[in-house]
Amino acid sequence: MTRRRMPYFDPSSPTAFFYRFDPADDSTVKGLGGAAITDNAEVYEIANLGTSSAKFVPESGMGRPTWHAQGPNGLPALRFEGSQALRLDTTAGLTSLAGLTILVVACVDDFSRQHNLLTVSSASGTASRVLMFVSTTTGYLHAGGRRVDTDSFQQLNTARAVAAGAPFIHTSSFDYANGRLRIYQDGIKRADGAWQTAGNSAATAPQFLMAGDFSAPSQRLIGWILGIYAIRSAPSADDMVPVLHYVRTAKRVA
Repeated sequence: MTRRRMPYFDPSSPTAFFYRFDPADDSTVKGLGGAAITDNAEVYEIANLGTSSAKFVPESGMGRPTWHAQGPNGLPALRFEGSQALRLDTTAGLTSLAGLTILVVACVDDFSRQHNLLTVSSASGTASRVLMFVSTTTGYLHAGGRRVDTDSFQQLNTARAVAAGAPFIHTSSFDYANGRLRIYQDGIKRADGAWQTAGNSAATAPQFLMAGDFSAPSQRLIGWILGIYAIRSAPSADDMVPVLHYVRTAKRVA
């Protein structure tokens, strides 16, 4: 019997991740004044391991998440307590795209609130281009947003709950060119539907790409982030297989 080999995926390839933020690489995580991070210390910077020179920095007026050497699954992770947020220090790289795929490895404490994992806001800061969250009560994964600022907000969701206290991978693939949105949950496509009108994403740069959210206090993340990854395209379901396998293996997600 012939065993099928998983297609190889190189995360450092120029065609792979544009953004790759991984708390497990503690050399990329800095504390106060650029010092090396220590256990349970506040995070002041996380460098990108992808092809962009961007980095995450604390959002003005918000608290800073803490870095823990032993987070969920025994892996280094960032802890958010409902009042912390990190944002990219640049607006470059997310304009006029035919597709955008974002993977967030996270873990939430419970479903007593909506947990906003990641947002991408318009240049005005008022229109959500991308919103990825875990819903209150049900624990379903949601993703939505707008292709351009003048569109109405539209979203899809899975009908399968994540487990509170257990890491999961929320993957949203915004296929702007074909007007579709796909949501993968722990490596399996759980939602695939029409979304917005077909065409490229807005030509104006977003103001924020934010982890943990900075808007409604009742929707900010209480939980963990183990990694954030972004691809500037919307790969097919087949092409997503090695990507999802790489992230699931790296983060020990069942």
